[in-house]
Amino acid sequence: MAMQTYPLDDIDYSGDDAALFHCTRTTGIYGEDDFSFSVTGADNIVKLEPGLAWMRISRFKGLVTALKQETDVDMGLPDSVYPRIDRVILQFDANRNDTQVVVKKGSPASSPRPPERSTTEALYEIHLLEVRREPGAVSITAKDVQDLRLDPESCGLMVESVSKVDTSAINAQAMALIADLREEIQNVKDGTAFVMKSGDTMTGPLNVPSPTEDSHATRKDYVDAKYIYATLMASGWSASAPHTQTVAVAGVTAQKPPHITPVYPGTDAEDKALMEAAASVSYAKPGDGTVTFTCLESKPAMDIPIQCEVRN
Repeated sequence: MAMQTYPLDDIDYSGDDAALFHCTRTTGIYGEDDFSFSVTGADNIVKLEPGLAWMRISRFKGLVTALKQETDVDMGLPDSVYPRIDRVILQFDANRNDTQVVVKKGSPASSPRPPERSTTEALYEIHLLEVRREPGAVSITAKDVQDLRLDPESCGLMVESVSKVDTSAINAQAMALIADLREEIQNVKDGTAFVMKSGDTMTGPLNVPSPTEDSHATRKDYVDAKYIYATLMASGWSASAPHTQTVAVAGVTAQKPPHITPVYPGTDAEDKALMEAAASVSYAKPGDGTVTFTCLESKPAMDIPIQCEVRN
């Protein structure tokens, strides 16, 4: 019929009739605590908490779905050669006539892209989170996971259509920040930089000779910068988290932060140990002639030699 009214007394309704009741709500989760998740860092499992979500399949069809109990989502194994980006999604399959929690895998590549989201009436998806799988990784850690729940292009918060809140600007800022943080983390993993905490963050490799002096505070001068070498002592961190350690770096100010890199000894085993130790340093904050390093969680168990490039 051309006109449908729902609900009326003494009328037998179909699922499509009932779906009309939900089509005035936008796609998204009910609240920001729905479908929260966690990882242990010891396996390939993402633990997904209960949640409630709406799917606006089309103009006149809306569905509501609920995950009523905590669920372990097995992400499987990564590729052995290339990184891959996978997503945990809610997937409504019209042929299956139900909604399931699904792992949607991306394609392994040197620059991987996440899998596309389907929004057809036959296969409609809400993408909850994204997991970057590094080649040969044996577990998933928190830094590998990106929350997509507030991204309106992937999920978003459910609202009444007439009072829809556009979170795209906020999400764009968050995504840009996450991208910057991922680049900083990769620089730390590659041994090219520490993350600076200041208004003028500086990252990237230094194309300068490595130090030959084995000292706590020596320097070499090049062109328009000076290079000061110091050591973050394993015994120098404060006892309780967040662990901090301050070193003297002449010429540094809050407005003129240094560019800091670990100094690697050059052997595979030693370099790997130093890289892992340096990765536990969360950020560095410049002061007046000093730099304070902070470890938000665990502190390094070994000394970390560092090079500080200070602009003249």
